[in-house]
Amino acid sequence: MRQFFESSLWTFDPKYPSIEPSIIRAARRGRSQRWFSGVIAVPVSGFLWMYYNGETALLWLVALHLVLLFVERMRVQVIARSGPWAIPAYLTGLAMESTMWVVHAALMWRLKSLVPEVAALMDLFSVTVFGVMLGHADRRVLCAIVCPPLAGICWILIATLITVAPPMVAIVASIATVSTCAGLLYFGMVLHQRDDALAHANDALARASAESVAGQEFLEMVSDIAEVGGWMYLPSERRFIWSSITRKIHDVDDDFRAESNNDFNFVREDYRKILSDTFDAALTHDAPIRLDVPVRTARGRDIWVRVIGRRIADPGAPPRLFGALQDVTEQVNVETRLKELAEQAKQANLAKDQFLANMSHEIRTPLNGIVGIAAAMAHTRLDPRQREMLGLINMSGETLERLLSDLLDLSKIEAGHVDLNSRSRRRPR
Repeated sequence: MRQFFESSLWTFDPKYPSIEPSIIRAARRGRSQRWFSGVIAVPVSGFLWMYYNGETALLWLVALHLVLLFVERMRVQVIARSGPWAIPAYLTGLAMESTMWVVHAALMWRLKSLVPEVAALMDLFSVTVFGVMLGHADRRVLCAIVCPPLAGICWILIATLITVAPPMVAIVASIATVSTCAGLLYFGMVLHQRDDALAHANDALARASAESVAGQEFLEMVSDIAEVGGWMYLPSERRFIWSSITRKIHDVDDDFRAESNNDFNFVREDYRKILSDTFDAALTHDAPIRLDVPVRTARGRDIWVRVIGRRIADPGAPPRLFGALQDVTEQVNVETRLKELAEQAKQANLAKDQFLANMSHEIRTPLNGIVGIAAAMAHTRLDPRQREMLGLINMSGETLERLLSDLLDLSKIEAGHVDLNSRSRRRPR
């Protein structure tokens, strides 16, 4: 017995683990069915009052409402997943409710009158139709509601056919009756499968939507932290789609609609054609987009933005451009300052080279005079002491001349004006 109640027939395990069990979905929908059944039972009990007596009508009505109260209590327990006993108790209550209507139909049919017989068939078919409509969310609920009235229909019609029709007609009609009842039950099963698949599809759609929203929020957070905006250009509509960071960079409101005309107006006039030609090349030749452009925002701030993008072309859709945009004003300012400092250093280096060249020329002129006079004095009569001093003058002049030549060579090396020629030399033996 324990294994029977722990089988899949009495558990809450759904066909698709990610969605709500079908028995709970059926229980949620069952409240309206209980309410309708309780209300419609009041006028229907009038047939028993008319053709039997008040005690019979009251007894049937009270019994039905007690069953409905029990079903409602069990329905709440099923939704709350109180335990494995809740499902068989709930299904038993549903079968008892349908059986009460079958009892009403049997009491009407046994009168053998046209109006009661019509009322009996209406009871059975109504319970069957409403059972299929409201109980198809779960096959167990469907069978508990629909099987008693279907069995009542088969019993009433087949019993009548056997009584009034020839044997062959009774057999054929009985087969048609059973087939019709089985078809109604099969139709309910088909609705159950579609309802289960629809619930699974809705759950998958909800999870995909939640993941998409979470992914979009994640990308927005990363974009906000990195201060990188996104954009997409639709050439067929001549319209831009901007992310929130892109709007923030341009100092515009969230409801701003970016079109190709007013978007290019943010760009400095001398860069507009460059940006337009770059977009055309990307659309026509799939060329990558990467350039820095000066922009004046809606609040009048002059900034530099780096535009990066490429073309995307989906099958059956016109090509589009998408990419990223980043405020690189500080980077451009630093690069500009570095270029200025490099130019200043270059000018200072040229001035140094010119200074060394001028100083070398100015120093060489008197130095040559000193060395020439010393060389001329060497051919005169000098005592040893004078000749020694004259040698010191010649040696100092030559040393100073080598220093000047080395300074000029060093200046040429720094300026990159030195040419090196390779020549082979024989090694001395």
